[in-house]
Amino acid sequence: MTLFEEITAGSSPEASRDALAAVEAKFGMIPNVAKVLAAHPGTLKAYLAMREALGDDPLGGADAEAVALTVSAFNGCTYCTGAHSGAAMRYGSDDEEIALNLKGDSKDPKRQAFTALVLRMMEKRGAIAEEEIQDFRDDGLTPEDFVAATGWIAVNVLTNFVNRLAKTQSDFC
Repeated sequence: MTLFEEITAGSSPEASRDALAAVEAKFGMIPNVAKVLAAHPGTLKAYLAMREALGDDPLGGADAEAVALTVSAFNGCTYCTGAHSGAAMRYGSDDEEIALNLKGDSKDPKRQAFTALVLRMMEKRGAIAEEEIQDFRDDGLTPEDFVAATGWIAVNVLTNFVNRLAKTQSDFC
């Protein structure tokens, strides 16, 4: 990390320490992204709460990682593309699927519609034309999918921007 001095559970702001301890208990380590987010306890807590809430979503596993890869590639976040590539592999995605996800595509028809929606939302900053919305609906996406996509975009943009700003070093490779 070049923008921030190294933050640990012990050197983080007091208000971040419980959240970092929970991250460490879950992952067996504190990822560098969490260390950077710990500089502002409210942002760290908001990120973790949103990830937890979205984790209960029917969209999860490889689908959530596909969205993260699409958003992270669009935003040029190498930390996140690396982390989410590894996670996608743990959920069963192969190199070809990951390469497609990085471009907003997929071999799976439902995931392809979802990643294409996410990419289009990123390109248009959410202002998708009615005809395009109908095309995505025709591909099987529901209003719930549109809102879920927005939530997953938001949580990934947060970490993409923070990691690019901080030049966060990868700890997932």
